[in-house]
Amino acid sequence: MLAGLTLDPVLADAAAAAMGCIFLSAAWVKLMDVKRFAAVLDNYALLPDDWLDPVAWLLPLLEMAAGLLLLFSASRAAGSALALVLLALVSAAVAVNVARGRTGFECGCGGDELPLAGSLLLRNAALAALLLMAAQRPAERAVVWVDVVTTVMLTLFLLGLFKVTNLLLGQREKLERLGKTP
Repeated sequence: MLAGLTLDPVLADAAAAAMGCIFLSAAWVKLMDVKRFAAVLDNYALLPDDWLDPVAWLLPLLEMAAGLLLLFSASRAAGSALALVLLALVSAAVAVNVARGRTGFECGCGGDELPLAGSLLLRNAALAALLLMAAQRPAERAVVWVDVVTTVMLTLFLLGLFKVTNLLLGQREKLERLGKTP
């Protein structure tokens, strides 16, 4: 995606694997209860009623496609591009509603129940940075066993960091609503 830039295979592979897992997980949660996800989409007040059910199916299917593409190095750039487009769309929906002052509902991100808030935009910016890393052509060098172990460990770290970030964002928003944050 960024012309001429190469990245160490460990970083590119871990970013792609983590983002692939995040997108697959989000898609799975939405597909397990499409009616609930359609209701979340309705909360955003951005789509006509006739579009809610089709978009409630289409969005997670596209997320699933992006997640799968990210997991295979031959299609990683396409998966990153698709994931970036989806992330930009949902971030725009969050930004519009935050600007409107409409933050009293769950974001519908898939998995963690996070209230809609501007802090999601910062989290999404970090995810976009990982997607840009995943899209880069890995440097051509021999990959040895320690690289595989490091990639797995870094992927797990990134997934854990994502989960902890979501938990903290969820708690922060709840405390703000109670008026208990400094």
